Amino acid sequence: MPHVILQHCCNDASCVSVCPMNCIHPTPDEPEYSTAEMLYIDPESCIDCGACVDACPIDAILPDDELSEGDEVFIDINALWYTDPRHQEYERTPPRPPVITRPQAPEETLRVAVVGAGPTGLYTVQELLTQSRVPLEIEIFERTDHTGGLARYGVAPDHSSTRSVLGTLERVLKRANVRLHTGVEVGRDVDITELGAQFHAVLVTVGAKNTRRLGIEGEDLTGSLTAGEFVAWYNNHPEARDLQVDLSGEHAVVIGNGNVALDVARILLSDPERLVETDIAPYALAALRSSGIRRVTVLGRRGPREAAFTTSELIGLRNTPGIELHCTLEHLDERSEDDALTAHRLMLMRQAAATVPAGERRVDLMFAVSPQYLHGSDRVTGIRLVCNELKTDSEGQVVAQASTRTLDLDCSLVLNAAGFVGTGIPGLPWDDHRCVVPTESGRVMSTDGRELTGFYASGWIRRGPSGGIGSNRVDAREIAHAVLDDFHAGRLTARS
Repeated sequence: MPHVILQHCCNDASCVSVCPMNCIHPTPDEPEYSTAEMLYIDPESCIDCGACVDACPIDAILPDDELSEGDEVFIDINALWYTDPRHQEYERTPPRPPVITRPQAPEETLRVAVVGAGPTGLYTVQELLTQSRVPLEIEIFERTDHTGGLARYGVAPDHSSTRSVLGTLERVLKRANVRLHTGVEVGRDVDITELGAQFHAVLVTVGAKNTRRLGIEGEDLTGSLTAGEFVAWYNNHPEARDLQVDLSGEHAVVIGNGNVALDVARILLSDPERLVETDIAPYALAALRSSGIRRVTVLGRRGPREAAFTTSELIGLRNTPGIELHCTLEHLDERSEDDALTAHRLMLMRQAAATVPAGERRVDLMFAVSPQYLHGSDRVTGIRLVCNELKTDSEGQVVAQASTRTLDLDCSLVLNAAGFVGTGIPGLPWDDHRCVVPTESGRVMSTDGRELTGFYASGWIRRGPSGGIGSNRVDAREIAHAVLDDFHAGRLTARS
């Protein structure tokens, strides 16, 4: 009876170090960890000890005989990871974090300012509290009224298990040496250089909250929103409660096909009664009850192999009651070079392509198209798409090249889910091209390559919007150790 990791795996890898058989991969020290959709348990090695169940912060691991009918597919998903020859030679001894010895620290209290109280910030605080052997004072500055960031305002309300990671992370706020300041925006209410003078270390963990603009005609019409705005709206974010969302039309188009795109499609079409017991904003639930949206088209500029959504999210959408999933057969051919997980995902999409839609609510996955402009004079009435030809470049990457063929879709709502970008903080260096704070090993670097001693960045504001909630834990650990190393080396100072 092996255990199985389910759809809502958060990738924080708490389960890895407690497994006595080292049968959960990829681990944070393995190269594939940064790109893996989730973690996987090897059914051949699992001894059913249950240690991983206790360690998982969001209850995403169950014995295979306790799975619901919709979750049984994850027995195959977990096993498929280990069909790849690269994943069949793992050591049977679990990795252990290295024992780090540091020189004697100064006889003073290490004072740390953390900018942002999302998962990355709270993971970093957690790591500092665990690793520090010196007196420690931490002050957290959060611009909204609540902690949680992405875990509170970015996760779909019907993914309650994923949201539950907050319960574990927020325990650090009960520590006597941790203070939380809400409603304080660094760069507006307090200057970051002043924090640098008052604290030994300033850790920037503000994430990437803005959606990348498309730069097309009609983008600012009524009925054109970013997916980030829409997600914040239905999650009751204080800055999005007054957003005007018109759901009176029948057809919505989502530009981009990552997990957020599938989330908004699912929420738009879900039976509102499914959402009653969730944390969805009451005003959003009321709007969805009277919504006219019955079809959502999700656009991807490349093919299904390059789709940004994970297999787990695809399965979650497919298993949502009352929603039919459909896509065209183009680009869904079988190829010998596909790994087992890719082949499985394509098989799921071929099944969707073979289904004749007959229900009232439908999601269409459309590939190899890009938005050209939005129709409408004062509000959105449709979208012009250009059809792309898929080519392979000199580095073996599939790229989309616009053809001369175009396609028009009538719609009343367009949601831009083309990806998130960060926003700079006044007083800190900023990489305009990558939209991140430039760093080396987490230490902030100036534009001329000099280190800004005492300033650090972690999470999406450091590396861009990649990985889920739990993957920021690895980033947080690196930053925490950098701070402690610098403090023990006598590199950090603060005004008394």
